[in-house]
Amino acid sequence: MSARSIPVVPVIVCAHNEERSLGACLRALLASVAYAERALGLRYEVRVVLDRCSDSSEQIARGFDRVRVLRVLEGAGKVEAQRAGVAAGGGLFFVFCDADVLVGEQSVCAVSEVLLADPSAMAAGAALRPLRPVRRTPIAEALYVYNARRGERARAARPSACARARAAAPRVHSG
Repeated sequence: MSARSIPVVPVIVCAHNEERSLGACLRALLASVAYAERALGLRYEVRVVLDRCSDSSEQIARGFDRVRVLRVLEGAGKVEAQRAGVAAGGGLFFVFCDADVLVGEQSVCAVSEVLLADPSAMAAGAALRPLRPVRRTPIAEALYVYNARRGERARAARPSACARARAAAPRVHSG
């Protein structure tokens, strides 16, 4: 099967001045995408949609080979950024990720497996690891701890959906 005939799944990350977290987010996301490609035999395209960034978010995103960088009109907002990511080209379905989270290695695979198994599914989610706050105010630290614990419970409650997918996945060989 040629690379062109493998179904594409766009992964859309919207960013507004996310220089603090974008690099870590994209490293984790690209590792998760690579895992899903091996397990499911799909192709993923990571798209970072920049919304009014005045920091180094664009340079950070352009530093990754497998990332396509898009921009929305000045001040469009997150919803318009998401729409721009979708308008850049379709696929089997769309995966959205916030620029300030770290996905686990199997997250993209788990979400994809749910959406592949049930065509009527409109959304799926995976456990995320929140980034530590830069300014450690009491409320920021409390939210971090809450989200970290909630994510740990979600991972412990559900074994990996990708183990089955990896065993049953079609293998793609380049000739």
